[in-house]
Amino acid sequence: MKTIGLIIIIASGAALIFLEVKKRTTFARLEHYMGEQDLDAYLALLDKPLTKVLYPEYNLLFMRLNAYLALGDNDKTARLIEQMLPLRMSKEQDLALAIRAFSFYVEVEDKKAARDMLKRIETNGPEALAKASRETYDIFLCGSSAYVDEMERALKEPRRPRSSACARCWRCSTRTAGTRREPRSTGPARRKCSRTPSSRASRA
Repeated sequence: MKTIGLIIIIASGAALIFLEVKKRTTFARLEHYMGEQDLDAYLALLDKPLTKVLYPEYNLLFMRLNAYLALGDNDKTARLIEQMLPLRMSKEQDLALAIRAFSFYVEVEDKKAARDMLKRIETNGPEALAKASRETYDIFLCGSSAYVDEMERALKEPRRPRSSACARCWRCSTRTAGTRREPRSTGPARRKCSRTPSSRASRA
């Protein structure tokens, strides 16, 4: 009996080590495929039975969400977000999903869905992130020009690194306000206003 018990313990330990190694190597491969934008290989690896054993449902779906966002598949992205929202998740997981979803909904100009995600960010996120997300929502989806002066000051401040997202928001705000003012520090190039939210709300 002792021998059998010892064999079981050794076999269990070996299995755990194997799964941990496979988990790390699989994640490294996923990162490689994403970095190379080989999304077919990325999704194929996610669909493998062993991958589904290695990671919890939330993690698998979140990684798939990243692929759909990279592909620009709005229909699949929207359906997957709706599938993930009812899941039981930690506060950190809820915030990560809210950030991804908020950025997507701003991009596709879904005001109601973006507002719902904004509420989650304001509930679970740090104050700076909540503020940046609120500004993004107000500017891009509500046409607000309330932040023009604040953004202009931020762009002209010599001691702070200039944020390209801040510059885009500034240009969109001043465009909404019907003015052609341009801060001197933005440089000669003028890019088209992007619909992408602040970079502070883009990382999960």
